[in-house]
Amino acid sequence: MTLRTAHPQEAEILWNIRNQAIRHGCKTSYDADVIARWTPDLMPEHYRQMVIEYPFYVVEDEKGVIAATGYLDLDTHCLEAIFTLPSATGKGMATRIIEALTHEARSRGITRLRLDATPNAHAFYQKLGPLREDDYPQWRPLWDGYTHFYDCYLEESVTASTWERALSAHSPMFCRVVEKDAKVIGFAMCVLHEGTWSTAPICYLEDLFVDAAERGAGAGKALIDALIAEGKREGWSKLYWVTRENNPARKLYDRYGDADDYVRYRLSL
Repeated sequence: MTLRTAHPQEAEILWNIRNQAIRHGCKTSYDADVIARWTPDLMPEHYRQMVIEYPFYVVEDEKGVIAATGYLDLDTHCLEAIFTLPSATGKGMATRIIEALTHEARSRGITRLRLDATPNAHAFYQKLGPLREDDYPQWRPLWDGYTHFYDCYLEESVTASTWERALSAHSPMFCRVVEKDAKVIGFAMCVLHEGTWSTAPICYLEDLFVDAAERGAGAGKALIDALIAEGKREGWSKLYWVTRENNPARKLYDRYGDADDYVRYRLSL
């Protein structure tokens, strides 16, 4: 897959992707006549203007064919036209575009983004981003749920320190969260460190957790995909994590590759 900015002369292609995605994805949510009015074959010329005026990204498949689109409306701070060809769904293309647009927004000093979804896409459109100070009331129950899952009951001072370091720009520890309906439903706590076999940073995904009521809708995958995209963008050499052998989440992890044959030794000091 190749992520790049769109060109104005490609506007008709982008419009066609939009129409295909809507016609396929919304057929169970809207009447046929509504969809027909929503997706005219003739592209309105203002759509080309969106490509010219705003950061408009596309993802090409392995054959170089544009398969996904999306742009950042600089006036409303809204992510728009996040569409993927029906034949290319499930490959992480929309996630890559959302990550690119989020990075674009951050570079322009935009701190809040909005994304409106049709009913069929509601579960996918979850907000991904860095941890914020006002996330604490929603993050803390998730953190407790995660540590208790591992039969670990941390001292309050440890949790307080973890929270402070995750927010600090000077700490190698950082946190990414996923939101749904403006509520934090999952997090990924990471540590960026050096390695002896690489000159590029290595990211250790130490803690990954999604609210039990929200599992199965792609939030965990979205967090991992976002870290992969961030790592490629920032030049990390590796992203890795460890988990218990019988963890049900391995059904997700196994999609990214096979577990290696290394054995971990741990000494408490």
